Amino acid sequence: MENLSPQEDPNFITFDSLCIQHLKSTRKWTKFLSVIGIIFLVFMAIIAGLFSVQYFNNNGSLLHMLPIVVLALIYIFPIHCLWQFSAYSKIALEYKDTGSLEKSMKFLKHFYAFMGILLIGTIILYLIAGIGMFTAGRMLNPF
Repeated sequence: MENLSPQEDPNFITFDSLCIQHLKSTRKWTKFLSVIGIIFLVFMAIIAGLFSVQYFNNNGSLLHMLPIVVLALIYIFPIHCLWQFSAYSKIALEYKDTGSLEKSMKFLKHFYAFMGILLIGTIILYLIAGIGMFTAGRMLNPF
């Protein structure tokens, strides 16, 4: 097999200064969003803790805090992906490290795949809820 220069290799990509600027800007925004997400998760944990103490003292059901716990669990993974993208892309840009750039892109891919699956799941839940409400409405008022 012949040796190709990086410019002749079909799998080789070069980043110009504008592309690097866009990646730097994206990295900063993803770090900001992940920090805000972590703060949001801390507030959710505090609220869940307050609800659990309140309901435990009143011998109530802890099911009231279930939506908060479920939302927090769903929210952890995308925040982690954004944080990792920001961290690895910073390393890639500072040290011109291709391996770190590859890892950062992997976490960005995971983030968008998760958000796409979450959107599909939400649409399906809305469709099921809409069909259920329509069916219940027809059963209660057949005319």
